[in-house]
Amino acid sequence: MEVIEIDPRLCTRWKYADRNSFEFGDTNILAEDIKRNGQITPVFVRALNGNDKFRYEVIAGSRRLQACLSADLPLKAIVTDVSDTEAATIQIKENEQLGLSEYLVLC
Repeated sequence: MEVIEIDPRLCTRWKYADRNSFEFGDTNILAEDIKRNGQITPVFVRALNGNDKFRYEVIAGSRRLQACLSADLPLKAIVTDVSDTEAATIQIKENEQLGLSEYLVLC
């Protein structure tokens, strides 16, 4: 699994994201924490093909995306090529704070 840095302005949230923006809490606090300590946990993204505005969709890590956008910081991400079903599993496990097996992420 490789973690890369991407411009958060090139990212959009996955169309099946299960959190609304009002559930994010104060992302400014998270942004300040990322400025001080770095982004500890990368987000999971998929490459978007044929989209003129965005290159990636964030499967898991929408709060970190918002924090990096507001603080103008690069976003640490793991780019993965997964189906919607596999993406849903990643999202659920992320929200439950459970570890992902490398097999699932690399499928």
